[in-house]
Amino acid sequence: MAKSIAVSLCTDAPLPHYCPNIPKKETHEDYYKDVYLKLSYNQSLFRINLHRSTQKAIRVAQWSRVDLCLVNEVGLPLVDDMGDDVQVQLKCKVLSKGRHNFIDNQLYDIEIRPLQDDAWSSNEQKDQYLVGFYNSSYGGLEYRLQYRHNADIELDASQYHEIYLYIQQAPLENSSHAAKVLPLAIGPMVVNKPVQTTKDVCASSMPMWSAIVAQKPYPVALPCKSVDNGFWDQKQNTNRAYRAYPLISLDKNCYQHYVLMEEKWKLGMPGKIWDGALVATDIFAKRLKRDPSFLDNRHVLDLSAGSGCFGLTLAAAYQHMRQPHPTDRLVKPPLITLTDVQEALPLIRHNYLLNMLPQQVRECRCPTNVPEGYFRDQAIVSIQPLRWGFQCDALKIMTVKPIDYLVASDVLYDSSKSSALAQTLIHLSTPGITTVYLVYKKRALKREDEEAFFKDCQKYFDINIMPTFCDDSDSNLYRDETSLDGATWLTQDVDEPSTKPANMVKTTNVVIYQLKRK
Repeated sequence: MAKSIAVSLCTDAPLPHYCPNIPKKETHEDYYKDVYLKLSYNQSLFRINLHRSTQKAIRVAQWSRVDLCLVNEVGLPLVDDMGDDVQVQLKCKVLSKGRHNFIDNQLYDIEIRPLQDDAWSSNEQKDQYLVGFYNSSYGGLEYRLQYRHNADIELDASQYHEIYLYIQQAPLENSSHAAKVLPLAIGPMVVNKPVQTTKDVCASSMPMWSAIVAQKPYPVALPCKSVDNGFWDQKQNTNRAYRAYPLISLDKNCYQHYVLMEEKWKLGMPGKIWDGALVATDIFAKRLKRDPSFLDNRHVLDLSAGSGCFGLTLAAAYQHMRQPHPTDRLVKPPLITLTDVQEALPLIRHNYLLNMLPQQVRECRCPTNVPEGYFRDQAIVSIQPLRWGFQCDALKIMTVKPIDYLVASDVLYDSSKSSALAQTLIHLSTPGITTVYLVYKKRALKREDEEAFFKDCQKYFDINIMPTFCDDSDSNLYRDETSLDGATWLTQDVDEPSTKPANMVKTTNVVIYQLKRK
């Protein structure tokens, strides 16, 4: 019996009819490269992502390792010929949870160095010449924390117990291969007190890897002594990744504040922050900087919010910048509604709670009955389910207050859903009041599919491209030609006059359509 089975397995029989056509050996490489190029179409702004989980528990004065990779918007790594030309130098900050949002940590200084070669390193990670990525889409860094000289170590450090590592791009001189990359925040990491023993080979007196491996019985394969017992226990590691938005401060003497948005790529499309959300967030935040009262008594809707990037960051920016006069009783905060399908709402609520202390959490589940205690400088956040094409879902939101600004970023991508999307925009808009900002990036839609969608919208909306100059409209929203929209996410100086505005537009390939309801 066993012999007959073996014979049947070795029989060179034709493939069943349901098996897909597998490319021949000579065309295998070209076939998959062509598939990659199609998926990577219009993708040029890369993201820093974790390549491996990193340690959650760290010690002061001990080196820890972070393995990173560069991926595009849809999560694909760079192909070989692209990765060979990439050079990205990195720098780091330490963030902590403050009273409002996240702030720069004031207790620790951070020191970084290139990845040290060890038995675990892949070929792409060997021979690192800079902190970051050198001619490869795989790289990383090693870091250690030190107490600041002016820090009060005896201070109750409970607020610094959990820290976040903020990894961002640093200027790289004399390089024509520097790419624009989106920074990464990882954490929370738990900082333990340093161990004061003579066997601590990672103390500041022995900073180099060569000195560490010379000590025995420590194995050569370990990159640093901070690998404690339980290193392989997944509970001791973290792979939680965030994108950080530095809030534009009106007072340059204040600490820098950040909003952190966790990404969960395993959730698919709702778990990622797409380029359109980056651009839209920055445009509205800069508008708030010019006039913090811009959103007073407005209703803003974030359609298919995904991670909640646009709506939650806008709410935090309003609270950070708006400071109404104590005697001004007429100031009413904006209502910011975030919508998505039911299964995507937990991530939005998670990011909402992440950026608010418990005593500040005032999510308005029923916006028609605003809870008492809302401050005039704090936006009312409402997180609601909404299905495209279902007018009943839209009416529940519309009964609260007409929508002034509807932001729909990265929603036009599937021709089979375009009609439902157009119907949803119509259901949610009020003639003479609502302005829709459709943030679009060409990916897979054919030209005829795009034309069909806008033809459906033309019956109800006046459609234009968002202006690149300050006009006389009520919203006064525009893509400022003197600075780069979206550049704040990249931690670039948004007020730097020498920055070329075409770079960011070219990097994101995002177009913003302004649809005013007739």
